[in-house]
Amino acid sequence: PAKETTQTMSAPSIKNEFSTVEGSSEGVNILSSFTRLSKALAIILCSGYLIGVCLPFLQNYLALVPGKTLPCVWNIITAGYFETNIWMLTVNCLALLLLARYLEPLWGSREFLVFLVVVNAAVGLTAFFYFMTVYFFTHSEEYLYGSTSGFHGVIAGFLVAVKQAVPEHEVRLLAVLTFRLKQLPLVLVGAVVLLYVLTGVDLVTFSLLGMFSAWVYLRFYQEKPGGAKGDATEAFSFSSFFPQLVRPVIDKLTTPIYRGLCPGHFSHYSAQHYSHTGAPLPGSDLTEAQRRRERGARALEERLSAKASGYAERSNMAKESGSEQSV
Repeated sequence: PAKETTQTMSAPSIKNEFSTVEGSSEGVNILSSFTRLSKALAIILCSGYLIGVCLPFLQNYLALVPGKTLPCVWNIITAGYFETNIWMLTVNCLALLLLARYLEPLWGSREFLVFLVVVNAAVGLTAFFYFMTVYFFTHSEEYLYGSTSGFHGVIAGFLVAVKQAVPEHEVRLLAVLTFRLKQLPLVLVGAVVLLYVLTGVDLVTFSLLGMFSAWVYLRFYQEKPGGAKGDATEAFSFSSFFPQLVRPVIDKLTTPIYRGLCPGHFSHYSAQHYSHTGAPLPGSDLTEAQRRRERGARALEERLSAKASGYAERSNMAKESGSEQSV
């Protein structure tokens, strides 16, 4: 497969990519640049927050409280859309709008919604079993009657999707921190762990479960054109989420588990998608996944170039207009 190009994006470039600049004659509403589906979902998140503020007692029924999940089974689903903190609501809504602006056109609205629903349900369900298991061994009622909610599990899943789509693009923050988009999930893990250590705010559980659920769906089950499913490329293996040094160990530990849980997938990939030399066969979903990444990289590069040239042109026009007025 062709080697992916690397595009370095600075903080101003990212800002240009996810913002709308006012025209010379009329202002453009920034909300019009976001997808309708993402705006509808943001409204749902805001509505859930307002419901919690106006009717606090509903938190025990909308957030995930394992001890009350039976009979309130819906809290497995509603927990992901229920925010209790205004700052987390703001961050998650902004992340949703920005990430959907790239992922929804790439996948289509239907697949974007399917991904969101599947990941949110998987996060709620696995979190319920996790808390119940920990309670069984510790008998701590904190795990049984503690309240957990928030959209950050799905946001973490979106970052996994970005890693899959354009893994080799680089982001530079504040001219100091530089990382590739494939490292976003690892950056998020470090951030939520640090937040928990410093403030006690626990975003770790939903974030980790969201990333793992998204990876399982994208790796094995997401439907592709032509009837193929999943993404078996080495760049999207489970060990690719870890530093290079520990990847061989992770592969040895996880490969037997995946072969036992998903034998059909591994035999399907090994038999149909590789030649005897080990190269991906033309027309396989491995080749298609590589092509999708290349198309995504090219599209992102073109959009960044167009935004940058447009911004530079408007800046020059503004300077010329200012000089004429001064004269």
